[in-house]
Amino acid sequence: MYVFNADGTMQQANPDAGDPHSSDSDGKGVWVTDGDRIKGKWVQVTADRASRKFTGRAEISYDVKVNVDTFTGTVTASSYDANDTLTEGPTSPAPLEGKRVTFPRRTLLHPFLSPSSRSELSALGSQRQYHRMCVRSRVTGVRPSFTLANS
Repeated sequence: MYVFNADGTMQQANPDAGDPHSSDSDGKGVWVTDGDRIKGKWVQVTADRASRKFTGRAEISYDVKVNVDTFTGTVTASSYDANDTLTEGPTSPAPLEGKRVTFPRRTLLHPFLSPSSRSELSALGSQRQYHRMCVRSRVTGVRPSFTLANS
């Protein structure tokens, strides 16, 4: 799963059980817009599962085009050992596609918002406004959990 942040950083999650011989970290990287495309690169660290020693890293570059809630493009990868020697790649561009994770059509209600804030939230109807309200509640020390309610 890729998570793109507004500040040009991103994360990529790996299932820990994905490789029985090495442990892959989550990937961390950067992205930029280039016309109507997004280009970026992320790095993951690898370790031997038995010895738990650092064995190298993988660098993955991508070039995608976003279309509302989906993206398509290509990805290339290079692997380096613990001595920073290229051991594999760069690979030929391979297809890459993804789909945005979205909420079902429901109304988010923050259980720690006052009834007037909940009414304000319903009137706003904006995820961005909801996020700002959650951030404000975190700043004031209120737990940022929420519940889903059918609209």
